[in-house]
Amino acid sequence: MTMPVIINSITQFVGGTDDEWLSLDSILPDKMVVIALDTGYVKRGDGTKTYAQLSVLFNINDIVDIGEQLQGKADLVHEHEITAIIGLVDALNGKAASVHSHTLAQLPEVQGALSLKADTTYVDSGLAGKASSAHPHTIANVTGLQASLDSKLTSSSSIQLSQLPVAVQSATPVGPGVTPRMYSYISGGM
Repeated sequence: MTMPVIINSITQFVGGTDDEWLSLDSILPDKMVVIALDTGYVKRGDGTKTYAQLSVLFNINDIVDIGEQLQGKADLVHEHEITAIIGLVDALNGKAASVHSHTLAQLPEVQGALSLKADTTYVDSGLAGKASSAHPHTIANVTGLQASLDSKLTSSSSIQLSQLPVAVQSATPVGPGVTPRMYSYISGGM
């Protein structure tokens, strides 16, 4: 069940000309709305001022003008046919479909960029002549390695002090049990 609404005040709308309202020295009651029928002025009483002292809230004629202006406007939510939008059809005709393809010849910038790159045949043939980054070598594969190794002493070789250059002869013996005139060869030699 809906409860009844109790109205605490009533707003009155009263009409008359602007001159008629100005001629009255009466204070307009609070919430009394008066309309000057000739000028369209709308004022609302506040219980303390006369019509002449109150400000104009709006002009009723403006509302009529607004209504006429709105009659020539589209609804806020509305649609248009594509042909009703000036220039849209021409603009769309100049665009590609969202799903389409190109040949390389149609893309000169891409073709130019690709021409600066090596082709796969060049890269594949170049790689075919290369060894893996991890691969073994024999001594014979390294030019001059065998001759260099042959000129070195073995790790068990020993030499007489007199066979060493003077700078090495003054060196400290390498370890215990080595006679003062006998030194073991240390790699990094001469």
